[in-house]
Amino acid sequence: MRIPDTPEEVSDAVFLIPKRELRRFATSNHRSANIIVRTDRQGSRELRELARRLTQHLAGSQAAARLPPSTLTGNALVLNRSADFIAGDQVRAIGAAALTIFLLVGVAFGSWRTAVLAMVPNLIPVLLFFGLLGAGAASLSLPTGLIGCLSLGVALDDTLHFLNAYRRERDTGSSPDEAARLALQHVGRAIAITSAMLVAGFASICLSGFATIREFGALTATVMAVCLVTDLLLFPALLVRFRI
Repeated sequence: MRIPDTPEEVSDAVFLIPKRELRRFATSNHRSANIIVRTDRQGSRELRELARRLTQHLAGSQAAARLPPSTLTGNALVLNRSADFIAGDQVRAIGAAALTIFLLVGVAFGSWRTAVLAMVPNLIPVLLFFGLLGAGAASLSLPTGLIGCLSLGVALDDTLHFLNAYRRERDTGSSPDEAARLALQHVGRAIAITSAMLVAGFASICLSGFATIREFGALTATVMAVCLVTDLLLFPALLVRFRI
């Protein structure tokens, strides 16, 4: 249906619409109206740009035709603002979590060098996640905004399992090389299996019909796979290299 060009034509069109249908779009006294804009844009940046353009267009139309003030709202904009808030807050949250983890590991294992090395496999997946978002591999949304904290928690769990087994072997007199080998034998399989299950579980979400959920599944599965690599390959190499 084409939008009428003149106020008279608009008035005639509104008069012909059944009141039951009209209530969905305007009040009974016609002082307020609800204009629905449908879009397939899902990324935070795209929605912000769309909202900016709509705001500029409405401001120009109101000034030219002396229209009443208007307000942009809707689920898409609310979710977009929530995603932006989560993304901005994640930097502070992950920073605070990383500092807390560093202090706890240093105190628990009695070595600040160990704590520094333990942070490496934990932070690499987080940095990769933000790098993929920045490169445009996935759009920032409410689900994808939670992956950073999720990856930090999973990586930390595997790191502590391996580090505990490694220190136990070192306490029995094993060399760093031997301790790393024995630790991998004891806990490496369990870490690999649980991580593979996580990767497979999140990868299955890629079958979803919603683009945002598919991006969440693909990005999380990728980050979980990186967690596995850093915990089973990089972390043991760091411990051996620095003779912890």
